[in-house]
Amino acid sequence: MQQRTSKRRAAAISTALLLVLLALNSITGIWWPYIYLTIGAPLFVRQFLQGRTYDSIVSLAVFGGLFAVSQFDIDWTIILPVAFISSAILILFREFFNPFAIKEPEAERDRSIEIMEEEESNHK
Repeated sequence: MQQRTSKRRAAAISTALLLVLLALNSITGIWWPYIYLTIGAPLFVRQFLQGRTYDSIVSLAVFGGLFAVSQFDIDWTIILPVAFISSAILILFREFFNPFAIKEPEAERDRSIEIMEEEESNHK
């Protein structure tokens, strides 16, 4: 997958989103179950901006699922076994069939993008 921005910029954007969502939770006084979205949304954004689409979808599914289970009072005795089995399959799939593994040239390109952005910010 192609990185959309540097790790540093993705971290800054996701941190800003986290702070805004925490502020909204504080203003409204509603924390539960929206804390799942408050944690999951910045994580999703960071992974998506770093080009880790697969990880971002997994994060969205996990935190969105936790939110849905809490919000709609779904029985945990049904959800937990499904979640554990799904997680095991996901881990095995990821270990043995990961089509999105970062290759060494891609990691080097990521470092180059960060260096170029640092140089641009230093020249301003």
